[in-house]
Amino acid sequence: MPLAASGHIKQYCFLFHSLSAFCQEGLFTFALYQFRNSFMKKQIILVVIILGLLQAASGQFNVFHVGEYSGTPARNGAMYVLPRTVLKVDVVVRVANKYKGPYSEYARFLSIGDPINYDVENYYLQDVVVNTIAEPDPAQVYFVEAASRDAKDYKPLQLETDAQGFLLAAGTSTTIAPPATDQNRQIIRLETEDGVALQQIFRPLRKVNTTVDTIVRRVTVDTAEAQRNFYRIRATDKSTEEMALEALQKIEDIRTSRLNLLVGFQETAYQSEALKYMDAGLQKLENDYLDLFRGKTIERLQHYTFYYTPSSGGNTVLFKFSEQTGIGSVRGATGTAVELQLTAGEAGQKAAQFAEAPAANRLAYRLPGTAWVKVVYNQEELFYQPMTITQFGAIRYLPAQPFDATFDPETGALRKLRLE
Repeated sequence: MPLAASGHIKQYCFLFHSLSAFCQEGLFTFALYQFRNSFMKKQIILVVIILGLLQAASGQFNVFHVGEYSGTPARNGAMYVLPRTVLKVDVVVRVANKYKGPYSEYARFLSIGDPINYDVENYYLQDVVVNTIAEPDPAQVYFVEAASRDAKDYKPLQLETDAQGFLLAAGTSTTIAPPATDQNRQIIRLETEDGVALQQIFRPLRKVNTTVDTIVRRVTVDTAEAQRNFYRIRATDKSTEEMALEALQKIEDIRTSRLNLLVGFQETAYQSEALKYMDAGLQKLENDYLDLFRGKTIERLQHYTFYYTPSSGGNTVLFKFSEQTGIGSVRGATGTAVELQLTAGEAGQKAAQFAEAPAANRLAYRLPGTAWVKVVYNQEELFYQPMTITQFGAIRYLPAQPFDATFDPETGALRKLRLE
């Protein structure tokens, strides 16, 4: 090949290689330019999204769990508290005071087989009733921070609580639904009757015998003679036997009077109601005299109230009870334990195990649990009933969107919810 042709071919190859390198460098530069533009656009979009989220967040309220949040809120707000259940146990004890009759040793003359021979006091568990009351839960206190007014979508949050701080209603609309009317709670004052004096137990009898002596004096004046009488009364103590005989005689007289009244011995046509009234009066009088021989039992009631805040199921001793001494301390040496047994329901446990989305800036409420409440004494069930135990349930949170809701102040449960 001629040298000139060979030189031209080399020039063409160099030009092609240069052009090829130039094209590759241009494509790379173009690709780099496109990538840089795309990355900057994504950055801009990301910044816009973040700013939008911040702006949206600034227009919403914030909820802090008091005790877990250690920072300082940026704005003012309000607090509310969720309730917990306290068990109020009312116990009624019947006290039987047995008093010996003053003539109990003569009870055999009236065929009384089991008279009271000594004074004794016995106690009996008459009734046990368990009720629930609500109190603020110190572990469930929340602070709601107000929303910023500078936000574009500003919507104020309205809260309504009762006197104890329990949440009644909440919402982001202009008007929230009115909460349920609180039921009036009747308060019953339980008082213990005073003891009865011994002289009021048995019908009093005269304990003295009175003897009247007549003294005749003759007075002579000149030839006239007059007789004048003087009376002297002497009192002597009666023996127990004499008083018992007197009471026996009165019982016989009363029974005779009742018989004469029923058979019409008085020959007077009394109305039936009058006969019943007179016979009832004679029976009461007869029983008063019979109590002098058989003794008398007087009963009164004592009322006690115990409070217990359950944290979990299981058994706990409320008090100790003895038929000789009544209600005593849990640490007392005498008496049998009266236990409060709680068996938690499965619904509250399953609700507590249910997974939920993160709860940032959402109002908390309770999903109450239940339990079977039993009071047992000496293997005997005094009370057995299912009851709502709020803290046996779970804490749940409202959705993160505009809402109107009402709550039960006794349990903290959600009653009504409207989502926009």
